[in-house]
Amino acid sequence: MIVIQGAGITGLTLAGLLEQQGLDYRLIEQSPVLAPVGAGIVLQRNALTVLDRLPEADIEAVSAPIDRMIIGSADRPDLHTLVLDRATRSRGIHRGDLQKFLLAQIDEARLHLGTSVAAWQDQPAGCVVRLSSGIVVQASHLIGADGIGSGIRTTLCGTPAVRRSRQWCSRTVIEDRPCGDSAREIHAGRHRLGIVPLDAGRSYVFWVRSRHDGALPMPEIEAAIRAMGRTGRSIAACFSSGQSWLQHPLTDIPVFWGRGRVVLIGDAAHALTPNLGQGAALGIEDAHALTGLLQQGTPEPAGRLAQLRDARLRSVRRLSHLMGRVAHIEWPPLRRLRDRLLESASPDHSRRVLGQWLDRAPAG
Repeated sequence: MIVIQGAGITGLTLAGLLEQQGLDYRLIEQSPVLAPVGAGIVLQRNALTVLDRLPEADIEAVSAPIDRMIIGSADRPDLHTLVLDRATRSRGIHRGDLQKFLLAQIDEARLHLGTSVAAWQDQPAGCVVRLSSGIVVQASHLIGADGIGSGIRTTLCGTPAVRRSRQWCSRTVIEDRPCGDSAREIHAGRHRLGIVPLDAGRSYVFWVRSRHDGALPMPEIEAAIRAMGRTGRSIAACFSSGQSWLQHPLTDIPVFWGRGRVVLIGDAAHALTPNLGQGAALGIEDAHALTGLLQQGTPEPAGRLAQLRDARLRSVRRLSHLMGRVAHIEWPPLRRLRDRLLESASPDHSRRVLGQWLDRAPAG
């Protein structure tokens, strides 16, 4: 039996893939209920290819297609437009809808809520896992998919060093599509604004402020968005009274895959800043790669997963952190140079580079 701690996106994806392959597992989640949480997620082709493999799954039924990605500034919102094709396809989905979609792929009798892994002991034949409920389980492998604050990771190697970007992100969902089927991002010095289409005529909105630590009052966020040109005004016009916002710092941690039969995946292994929209997708990739190793009977898959995935994850972590800094350039001459480069970039070249980058995901 495989024990998975954490019923977030990565843990649920792994459970669904194991279910598909007929491998025995138990999914452990400390929350007593799985309530829909979060705002929006962008799923690019690397994630969609894995989700399409789930039996009787139709991710398109609960997500919205993104026809193009547009980057600009507050006064010039259309500096670079990337029209997406099959090789670069992307969809927007509410995190809660993705959670429900993945829950439908598993046998809920294998899901245990309101408990967590309290301790484990390595043995030649596997791991003896003790849950906080007092239940003891004999497991072939223990998988930590329990997020950036992973208790399994902390037990293995201590609390990870968190790199703080000094950027805070505020996220919400609006009941309208002011930018249609396009995803947009506006760069305006300390501030960055983005919008992604969701299903049912909704949109996911995010706003990032740099050189800042701490949550902000909602009226201040909404006033700053209104000041970000016509795109900001069109988005702010859709806010309801008492619009609900989620706020959190943008951080990352070093990559670590676990040890032996105890494996870390998703944010537990490599939480990163969301500047490339790849956080959930990389966890889904991890689940796919790990399923293959478990199906092959790899006795100590942590080391093998590191061989397969480490270079890609370290590269994405570096690039995502860098893109966050580029998006928030404040010195006017450097901002103008960035904007000129964006404007002159060939959309065909951008699309080709993105497609090649997505091709580096595991395809087996």
